[in-house]
Amino acid sequence: GAVALGDVRRERAGRREATRELDALDRAAAVQLGRQVVRLHRGRLLREREDLKRQWNEALAKVDALLTPGTATTAPRVEEIDQKGSAAIYTRAINLVDWCALALPNGFSSTGLPTSLQIACRGYDEAIALRIGWAFEQATPWHTRTPSL
Repeated sequence: GAVALGDVRRERAGRREATRELDALDRAAAVQLGRQVVRLHRGRLLREREDLKRQWNEALAKVDALLTPGTATTAPRVEEIDQKGSAAIYTRAINLVDWCALALPNGFSSTGLPTSLQIACRGYDEAIALRIGWAFEQATPWHTRTPSL
């Protein structure tokens, strides 16, 4: 027989609500699992991070600043952006060891997309990074240019 439109709408609404509840449960389970993993490994991970920071600072003890690319690739085109990966390998390493950093434009790729320079310094040495960045901008035109898209 014929099914009333109201019945179909109620059924769809019920399915949507069930899906939302399941998604909420999945998120809650994932958060709970994450908390358990963090509790199990937090102390070890913090000790490893402190050891890494000590090694990093010892190796770079005579260095005022570390200059690296800002990202591993040029800036992606908007249509190429996704949240699955990151070109931020250099910035993440600096964050991990508690250094500060400044990123500045430093050119364009052969495809016309911008590239960047990262100026990293020990934590709380922001003034050094800013002075180096200012000097770089005075010596180069990159901060005044925009890509032609």
